[in-house]
Amino acid sequence: MHLAGADEIWLLGGVQAVAAMAVGTDSMEPVNLIAGPGNAYVAEAKRQLFGEIGIDLFAGPTEILVLADDQADPFVCAVDLLSQAEHGPDSPAALITTSREVAEKTLAEVERLLPGMPTRDFAEPAWRDHGQVLVVDGIDELYELADTFASEHVEVLTAEPRLALERMTQYGALFLGEGTCVSFGDKVIGTNQRWSGRRRASTGSRRPHTAPAPWTSATAPVPRCSSISRWSRSCAAASPTSPATSGPWSGPVCSSMPSSR
Repeated sequence: MHLAGADEIWLLGGVQAVAAMAVGTDSMEPVNLIAGPGNAYVAEAKRQLFGEIGIDLFAGPTEILVLADDQADPFVCAVDLLSQAEHGPDSPAALITTSREVAEKTLAEVERLLPGMPTRDFAEPAWRDHGQVLVVDGIDELYELADTFASEHVEVLTAEPRLALERMTQYGALFLGEGTCVSFGDKVIGTNQRWSGRRRASTGSRRPHTAPAPWTSATAPVPRCSSISRWSRSCAAASPTSPATSGPWSGPVCSSMPSSR
């Protein structure tokens, strides 16, 4: 954040952080604009303050869509589904797969992992009420169905994950292959993205000026972005170049960071 030009850095979170930044405190001056996602309480706080200060947009709950073929690891599918479901009881988590075996084993892994999660109070109702596992006949149907979701985060666990770049157009960010995941994109490798929100695409994005972001691409560990047009669709894709760039570098950094929601 310092390298990005931040004048002050505060470690705050929740509704109290929104209130402090909006009206100021003994040690903090009020800000002009608040940007970034949060849970339902943060969204309501931003709604009530809209007009007194600027805000970027009203963001809905976080979500994840995992695309998997018969080569995918059901444990990885389950962990990554729950990594977003734990953000709140209204967070959708869906798996589309070409393999019934992967679908059934993923369901079993979710049931095994849920009872021991410290965030079970959030993850369990989210999975119960908004979780989905869908089995399709082939890779063509998988991508066709995935585009109808227009999900914020799309994780591709297939033999040829980069095919998604050619076949999909409706998403916030793509995470290509087992070596990357949503947490890397949100907290480490720096991809921009739009908040799609289940067929409710937003023109907002995670950028300081809150304008629609350009197409971007990033390869862990060093982001590399290319601007095409200020008004082009905001999308992002991330994939590691090798296991060495995913595990030893990004893993420890990401795992040391608290949840942003």
